[in-house]
Amino acid sequence: MLEMKRLSGKKAHLWQRYSAYYLLIFFPYLGWQTLNFPRYADIQTLLQNQFHGFFAVSSLIAAALLLIHLWVGGRDILIDYSLRSKTVTWLNLYQIILFLITFDLCWVLYASLS
Repeated sequence: MLEMKRLSGKKAHLWQRYSAYYLLIFFPYLGWQTLNFPRYADIQTLLQNQFHGFFAVSSLIAAALLLIHLWVGGRDILIDYSLRSKTVTWLNLYQIILFLITFDLCWVLYASLS
């Protein structure tokens, strides 16, 4: 069963706020980084050039914080607006969807870099 007390109340609010601040800085930087480099022939070259060094670390942090931001926001919406008897079921389903998204992103990144 999903334990909702680990990330609730003030902790959840702080995680969502800090992740929003980081993503607010990261996504414009990602756009600037992509637009200011020469045109790439394919997506593999683009990924190889952008996912190295500092940018790779900041991208991994952004991906983790994006998932945390999605979890806290979606969880709060489900807790507030779903029927109380179905809340745990919906939260478990939402958690599985986020795990599948994470797995898919890791698989795409691995496939494009190898």
